[in-house]
Amino acid sequence: ASVGTVSMFAERHQRRTASPGVIVTAGARPTDDHGLVIANAPVVPEAAEVEILGHRAGWAQVRWGNVVAWIPAGAVRPIAD
Repeated sequence: ASVGTVSMFAERHQRRTASPGVIVTAGARPTDDHGLVIANAPVVPEAAEVEILGHRAGWAQVRWGNVVAWIPAGAVRPIAD
């Protein structure tokens, strides 16, 4: 399969499994897969609505606008659809 096809299926799966959430801390600093703060990425402000894409060991992967990043799991709460 081509990279474009794999990417398309990954994005479709992510849309199907993503759930809405809201930031519940004063601000969440977006980090990469290694927990390093993403340079020039804006802090996600309190009450911002995000898409929760997944979880792992105390972290939540979220999408906020065009930013996809990891934030501490305690900084985001799921909301009903």
